[in-house]
Amino acid sequence: MAVGEPEIDDVSFLNVGGGGGGGRNYEQMGGPQMHSRQLICSQRKATCITLVIAAAIIAVAMISAFSRPSVIYKCGRDSLDNRSTSAAFQPIAESGQLFPWNSSRLPQAVKPNRYDVRLQIDLDSFFFNGSVSIQMQVIAPTDLIVLHSNNLTITKYYVKSHKSRSRIDIEEMHVYKPWQMVAFKLQKPLAVNEELDLTIEYEADLVSKLTGLYKSSYTAEDGEKRFIATTQFEPTYAREALPCFDEPNFKATFLLNIIRNKNLIALSNKPVAHSHSVGDGNWVFDIFKETPKMSTYLLAIVVCDFKSRSAITNGNVQVAVYAPNKTIDQVHFALNITTRMVDYYSDFFQIGYLLSKLDLIAIPDFKAGAMENWGLVTYRETAILYNEQESSASAQQRVATVIAHELAHQVTSS
Repeated sequence: MAVGEPEIDDVSFLNVGGGGGGGRNYEQMGGPQMHSRQLICSQRKATCITLVIAAAIIAVAMISAFSRPSVIYKCGRDSLDNRSTSAAFQPIAESGQLFPWNSSRLPQAVKPNRYDVRLQIDLDSFFFNGSVSIQMQVIAPTDLIVLHSNNLTITKYYVKSHKSRSRIDIEEMHVYKPWQMVAFKLQKPLAVNEELDLTIEYEADLVSKLTGLYKSSYTAEDGEKRFIATTQFEPTYAREALPCFDEPNFKATFLLNIIRNKNLIALSNKPVAHSHSVGDGNWVFDIFKETPKMSTYLLAIVVCDFKSRSAITNGNVQVAVYAPNKTIDQVHFALNITTRMVDYYSDFFQIGYLLSKLDLIAIPDFKAGAMENWGLVTYRETAILYNEQESSASAQQRVATVIAHELAHQVTSS
């Protein structure tokens, strides 16, 4: 070990002055100057040895890192390489066969352009069923379509050519739960630039889990416990509401249709284009306008019985804040600051808000403080509700800060 300067000072007591034989014997052995030179020499030598050892360790580490062989896998005749850290690893699907893709990231050979989603949400039986038709484009030759799905029971699936509408035969479907993936192996390869539609029907329970599409509850003025359905898709929970390419670089538009009880309302990123009754008259089919191209984690859905207060910004953006009826009088501060903040950000960034409406909603059971779903921002109740008679100044400041943060995402489309 190298000897530091303080340690040299610690042995200076050996340089005794006057008196005892110990001092005379020390001087005879070379005196303090000679001992100091020995210490300095030892210090320099130890430092050199340390530097040499450190350099050797770094060199070995660099050689090991850069000389490690990279293994290239090609699955389903996919021409886009996938690199893995282990050549020996082979994921086993639920069927007991090899899963035909061996990376935790999705292949890049097929990309989505548009999702056509239909969901029927039943808050009496806490159950939902749905279908999604994904319009995709082939980027590289492949006979494999891999996407995400988690805790969804797939009941039906098929692939069609987008242009001719003819069926494309699926050889087999495989599920690999550790990566929350489902793979469809086609009987023949797809050509580059070919467009196709993958349709999947599925169902799942609506549970209180704070991720994906889940149920939340609150107590009404009359003491009744009431339920709502809401979503939290960031970072990777959209796959719990619909099979999808649940990675942020796979951007697409979303055309959403919601079937809900006639006594409830449905909200999403875009406003409702039109609605009509279905079934026995107790259900309403809401068709929403199509979203801009965006990542799956920004999609949002809420089915509830909330009330709202609304206003219009100077830029003609319709702003509404939703909350349970018993707390609707606590949304005025949030509504006021939101309308002002949208205009301020649009002027400051010189970027107009791209959607026609902006909804904010207080969610009773919410994991994060807030979530910047484009056009439908979800908040924890304490981050949006402000009681002018009871709330503190710090609570008011928190509401303003959280709203300002989330609206910055909205205006900058991030």
